[in-house]
Amino acid sequence: MDNSKRIPRHIAIILDGNGRWAKLRNMPRSYGHKVGFDNIKAISIYASKLGVEALSLFCFSTENWNRPKEEVNYLMSLPIKFEKDIDAYLKENIKVMVSGRKDRIPIKTLNSLNNLQEKTSKSTGMILNICFDYGALDDLCKAVNSIVDSGNNNIGEMAIYSHLLIHSSYHLLFLYL
Repeated sequence: MDNSKRIPRHIAIILDGNGRWAKLRNMPRSYGHKVGFDNIKAISIYASKLGVEALSLFCFSTENWNRPKEEVNYLMSLPIKFEKDIDAYLKENIKVMVSGRKDRIPIKTLNSLNNLQEKTSKSTGMILNICFDYGALDDLCKAVNSIVDSGNNNIGEMAIYSHLLIHSSYHLLFLYL
């Protein structure tokens, strides 16, 4: 069997358990978060070389705001460091997209995420979707409320897709995968 047919078109990874991983090694939780975040570039490039069309990384959920303030502040600093890898993504033709709420993220973090997205917007290779301050339930609730507020009484799949925080082009890609 041709192995290229066995490569998934879309892979989603939830960055979860990094703090517990660090604790098992008698390290601070922040060390686990850093190690997890540092692996993003290698995983992204490897997935792209394998022929994966899209890689979604759930890096910070809407529920993560409930963590201790010091931990949240550290997690908000990681995308700023992530921006240093932009040349690697450009070299590999990886298009970075950011999905999630934008209204609660500190401006410096948001600027870094937006810069990654903007500088790779013309890339035509694998989509690297960074889900940051994203929660599926939060997204669905906001989408349905937006539809209701617009006066649309037809709450079907396409109406919901068009109101989600995740980019519509990203959703259309996955409708056909």
